[in-house]
Amino acid sequence: MTALLAATGSAWPVSLYIVAMSAVTFVAVLGIRETFRRDLHQTSWA
Repeated sequence: MTALLAATGSAWPVSLYIVAMSAVTFVAVLGIRETFRRDLHQTSWA
C-alpha cells in the first residue's frame, strides 16, 4: 500500500485496491462449502 501511495500520490488507488481484494475474498467465500459435522474423509470434492 505504501508503494502504491508513493507511486500515485493519491489515496484513491489504495482504496480501490482494498475494494477489489474485498470483492475477490467475497467471491471466494461464496464458493466454499460448509463442512461442519461432516466426516472430511468421506466428503465429496466434486
